[in-house]
Amino acid sequence: MTTTLAADERASHLRYIKARHAGEFALRALDEQAASTFSHSFASDAERYAWVLGQTKQMFAGKPYLVALKKQRMYFALAAAAFGLSIETLTNGARVKLVTEARQKIICFVFLMTETDWRTLGKMFNRNSSTIHYAYRKYADEITPLLGDAVVRRVPKKTVR
Repeated sequence: MTTTLAADERASHLRYIKARHAGEFALRALDEQAASTFSHSFASDAERYAWVLGQTKQMFAGKPYLVALKKQRMYFALAAAAFGLSIETLTNGARVKLVTEARQKIICFVFLMTETDWRTLGKMFNRNSSTIHYAYRKYADEITPLLGDAVVRRVPKKTVR
């Protein structure tokens, strides 16, 4: 009986490893797609976010192992592509206004679309958690209505006493 249990555990572990590698391969391909030249042009941020949401729906359809992996990285790569920037550009220390605004909008978007905490997002963007919080406060009121029902995280407004 213990040999059957060990065999079952081994088979389960192998299925997990295969799914994880398949998911990592898909994420790597997504990163390469975001870094490559991007042919879409968007008239507004609303069109960018709608495109990212459409792409993620296509990617998650029928691929449960992608859902189990870190969604924030997929949203990050797709949003970077939608803004026409590479992931390296967004994570480096550039303070160019165009890059800074795009980075802050993407931070807010990823925060709203996932259950990721400030610290984890900070590590992903090579920023500290206060920078992530600042980006969220700056763009949340602008981005939330554009996303509508797709928003995963609903952060209540602070009441003034």
